[in-house]
Amino acid sequence: MTASVGTSGVHAVPKLPAGVQLGDYTLAQPLFSLRIADAYRATGPNGPASVLVIHAAISGHPEVRDHIIAGTRAAAAVPEHRHLVRTIAAGLTGETLWIATEEIEGSCVRDLLIKKRQSGVAGFGVRGTANLVVGVTAALADYPHGAVAAESVVVSRTGRVRVVDLALGPGVVAAMMAGLIPPQSSVAPEVLAGSPPSGVGDVYSIGALVYARRRPDPFPRVFGYHEIFHALVIAAVALQYSAVALVVTG
Repeated sequence: MTASVGTSGVHAVPKLPAGVQLGDYTLAQPLFSLRIADAYRATGPNGPASVLVIHAAISGHPEVRDHIIAGTRAAAAVPEHRHLVRTIAAGLTGETLWIATEEIEGSCVRDLLIKKRQSGVAGFGVRGTANLVVGVTAALADYPHGAVAAESVVVSRTGRVRVVDLALGPGVVAAMMAGLIPPQSSVAPEVLAGSPPSGVGDVYSIGALVYARRRPDPFPRVFGYHEIFHALVIAAVALQYSAVALVVTG
């Protein structure tokens, strides 16, 4: 089994120009693209912020839009967390569906990986990958995402790891199930089959992040990054089995 870390299957989406007003937020330059949205720097009522602008092809699908709205409401209710970018507002301006968050600081893990590969470096090293896994695990321990991937995570210059798109998790899965973007093997099979996001599924996805990073790779010939990915998959299956057993046995 292998895991892929991809991007949106939607065709290239034109970026909005700086100065566009969405609710109380004024867009500045684009930050990076997510699977179903584009992230922008912005200025809001309380100063610097970020805005996720949902792709029109995604927001135009009623069922997917409903999942995005539900995910946004759930994310907005989450208390402040060191490893989560807080969701603070959302709205529909004309035909544009958007979500405002606190300011996103740092670089997208997907883009960092691309730069490292271009320079001939594989992954972040053991310490960097451990920091990444610990940060993502802490973020999602109590707040399941369902479709976390390399573009879901940013790392600041100080090494702080944060998940930026918790609000989009249900919408990403719904967009995959609707055929609007291709399914990713980093998403747990049961989630793609229609089960709600869970910590178990996110353990699977964190394993995929390790696989994509190719680190840690402690013993390449006998137990490297590929085996660590499978170990996390097994852990996810064990957690799921335990959860089912608890329900069955009462």
